Amino acid sequence: MINSMDESKVLLEEKRYTAQDFEKLPEGPPYYELIERELIMSPAPILDHQDASKKLFHKLYTFVELSKQGYVFYSSVDVYLDERNVFQPDIVVVLKKSKARRERKGIIGPPML
Repeated sequence: MINSMDESKVLLEEKRYTAQDFEKLPEGPPYYELIERELIMSPAPILDHQDASKKLFHKLYTFVELSKQGYVFYSSVDVYLDERNVFQPDIVVVLKKSKARRERKGIIGPPML
């Protein structure tokens, strides 16, 4: 016999999500990404990771934004690739000539980085 706790776990695991479902989630934490229609929770990065991404962001910002070639965003920002995939990368680069566009909810389409 399956108890109700086991039944709810099975139901959650079988659900396939869309970008519209993702948008209904409360703002984190915890933070999720939508990968091939599955919600994936990510733990906070370690300090070495944060230090490295901060330095990379600074260099990208200095090069891209100060030269007016585009925009650089630091996490967390949602990147909508399609209805099945919404990522929250640490750093996002959207060049003015790219197909990605900025919207209030995040970046729509594949960014340059």
